[in-house]
This record gives sequence, structure tokens and C-alpha cells, in this order.
Amino acid sequence: MSILAFLTSNEVLGLALLKTTWFRTLLTALAAAAFTQWLNNSLTKERERENKLKETFKVFYDKVIPEIQDFFTIETDMRKGSSLKSDVDVREIRERILETISNNMIYINSEIHEAYRKVITNKYYDCEDGFSHDADDITLFYVVVEEYIKLSEKHAYKDNKSDIKSACLLLIWKNVVINCYGYDMAYAAISKRHEFDSEKLNKETLERLKNLEREEVDSERT
Repeated sequence: MSILAFLTSNEVLGLALLKTTWFRTLLTALAAAAFTQWLNNSLTKERERENKLKETFKVFYDKVIPEIQDFFTIETDMRKGSSLKSDVDVREIRERILETISNNMIYINSEIHEAYRKVITNKYYDCEDGFSHDADDITLFYVVVEEYIKLSEKHAYKDNKSDIKSACLLLIWKNVVINCYGYDMAYAAISKRHEFDSEKLNKETLERLKNLEREEVDSERT
């Protein structure tokens, strides 16, 4: 029988003990110890979450985000084929991005994983329409950037103005690729991105682009 059960079954003895100073001190000490243990566990878990987040930024996002930005910049550069160095191969950048994601699965969420698996699965099938595989690549890159923006905003990691701009450009590029049936045909339009008003490539524009994309997806389903 436990002490608590014993005291409960012996009401007189229990009330008597509660009136004693040493027993009240003991109960206070036990309560304080229990609270201290709970607080320490909570703080430990919070530190672990913070350390995991810092590791996620350092090991994954701080590597993959610049690569995605480079891929977009080079693939859509209007100097492509002229002043852009001839040995620059965007396919190598693409493979590095996929490798970085593959090597850091513990840091990605379900949305990134789903988009990544779609890109990997595309290797086994022909692209019959000429653009869906390209669009899937861009979707993956966009989803990675979007998740990075969410995390950096939530945890005040850094100013993400440039990342929001990248997300806007990726969504615009994706839609241009789809409507122009591939990278090559879309190049003429997207290579003029330097003419965009960069100040308008902000969070409000990003939300509008996301809403337009959702509406388009919904209309295709109906």
C-alpha cells in the first residue's frame, strides 16, 4: 500500500499529519521538486527544438536556397549563350539541389518530400507534353523556398525579402513554362524578368500568385 493510499484510508491520521509543520514542509519540497523537474524537461525540449532548427537552417536551407536561386538566375539569364560562361551547366546545379535534398531528408517536411518524389519518379517516364517535368522541377524548388520563408518568419531567422522575391519569380516562371510548353519556349518571356518591378515582388504579390494557382487547380478538377 502506498503512503498516499494509507493516509487516504486513515483520515484521522492524515489530517493530523497535515497539521504538522514538517509534513507540510515535505509536501512543499516534493511539489517544488516535481515542478523543477517538469520545468527542466520543458526547457531541455525547447533547447533541443531550437538546436534542431538551427541545424536545419545551417545544414540544409543555407545550402539549397542559394543553389535554387542560381539555377533560376542562370536558366533564365538573358545573356545565356553570349556573355554567360559556356562551361556553366544548369543540369549540374539541378543535380546538386536534388542531392542536397536527398542527403537531408530528416530536415524536410511532407510537402517537400512529395514534390521531391515527383521529380525523382519523372526519371522513369517520358515527358509526353514537353513541359510537365520542367514544371515539377520548379514546383519542388518553390516548395523548398516557401517552407524556408515560413520557418525564417516564424523564428525571425533573417530578413526574407529576397526569398519572397525568389518565390514570386518561381511561381511566375512555372506558369510561363506551362503556358509556353517548356523551358526553351518560356525563355524569351522570363529572360526579361529584369524589367519587373522588384518592389512589387513582395508578400502580397506572392499570396495573390498562390491564390491564382489554387483557383487554376480547382478549375481543372471541376
